[in-house]
Amino acid sequence: MPGRRCGPGRSRWRLGLPDEAAKREGLRSKLKRLVERGWAREEGPGLFTVTEPVAREVARQADG
Repeated sequence: MPGRRCGPGRSRWRLGLPDEAAKREGLRSKLKRLVERGWAREEGPGLFTVTEPVAREVARQADG
């Protein structure tokens, strides 16, 4: 959600992926791709968050 920044290391942990450098780098490239497509924002080197429209849509769907 907005305001909750996390990098590939923490994202990997939240998703239950193994702690391997190759996995972190793969996740980093996927997060950068989401930034390019407007789904996420990179707020600092390696710190990513979802954009407001995406966060609103996820919240709307969670509320059912």
